[in-house]
Parts: sequence; C-alpha cells; structure tokens
Amino acid sequence: MAAGNTYPAAMEQGDHSVRIEGFLEFTDSGNQPAPSGSTADIVAQTVQGADSSDAAAAALTVRGGNVLSGTGSGGNLTLTGGTGGGTYDGGEVDITGGQGGPSAGANGGAVAVTGGSAASGTNGSGSGVFIAPGAKDGSGTDGFVQLLTATENDIVVQVGPGTGTLGFLGATPVVQQQITGALSTVTDAAAKAVLTSIIDALVGYGLATDGTT
Repeated sequence: MAAGNTYPAAMEQGDHSVRIEGFLEFTDSGNQPAPSGSTADIVAQTVQGADSSDAAAAALTVRGGNVLSGTGSGGNLTLTGGTGGGTYDGGEVDITGGQGGPSAGANGGAVAVTGGSAASGTNGSGSGVFIAPGAKDGSGTDGFVQLLTATENDIVVQVGPGTGTLGFLGATPVVQQQITGALSTVTDAAAKAVLTSIIDALVGYGLATDGTT
C-alpha cells in the first residue's frame, strides 16, 4: 500500500501482509510516510507469487492493461527506481533470475527480455528491444551499457559513455576507428588479399571505416 493510503479498519497500520492463497503475497512492513523532518528510512515493500511446499510456487505476472474490445493501444508497463533526495542516488531497478534448488544439477532461472510479436494473420512487424543508458545533465557524463561475466563481473562489452563509443574485454570504449595506409602499394597478392579481407570484416561489423588508398 502506497504512502498516504487509507487502511481497512481490520488492518492496523504497521507490519502486515495480505495473502491470496496460492496466487499472491503482498507485504507492507510499516511503510508509512515518515514524519516531517524525519531522517528515518521507509521499509521496503514486497510483491511476490505465493510460496509453497512440495509443489511449484505461484507465478507473478505484472502487465499493462489489455484492450478487451474495439480498438486502442495496450497499456504500458513501467518499472522505475525511485528519485533520490539531496546528494543521494536514485533507486536501482534489479531484475534477477531465481536461484536454482539445492540439489545437484538444478540451474538458476533465466531472464528473458522479448519484444512484442505481431498477431497472427496481420502481416504486422515484431517490436525491437531497446537498452539505453541514462542521459547526463549539464557537465555530467552519460551512462553506459555493460555486458559482464557472471563470476568476476569482468567487462565483455561496453557501450558508452559518449556517442558511438564501444569497447571489448575491458578496453576503454572509443568511437569507430579508421583504417589508414596505402593498401594499393602492397605488392604481395596473398598478403593484400588477407589485409583486404580483414578490413572488409571490420568495416562490415561496423567496428571501423576504410580509409586506405
């Protein structure tokens, strides 16, 4: 229950939870507005599928609204971290697959992000998946996107900060580089073919531009 809500008479303010058996658990641990001027933290809320014993636990689905009849756009679903105050950072949005069970061979749960599909028979297009870092303000620095290894958090790929910058395996991200030199002066045909193939591959992947002569 969000701060400022009116609580049912049968539910005292403070630590409490609501359970719809087999489907959903909602826990609100004293999440009341802090008194004016107070520096006390507000306790977090939890919304989860219901736990179980010796059976599959309940799934939790959160989605935008459907259009049940007629025409109109489906409702959006927005997950946003909270705004920070003063010099404190904004809240993070963490999406993590579930931990595997304690028995040998149990795997962790995957995290799948999938664009929407077109309805059958419409000849419509599927949607893209967009991942964008946060924008800077003033003299600040734009955010970046990183793909990391699971155990050591080593950087495999980093996009940004800065427009069009890209880095691999921990290298500082840079803008697209240009390959230069007088390729036409290479007299060895086999060597020239190899160099041309390498240049074509780098240019084809968008990692460099061909500035050779």
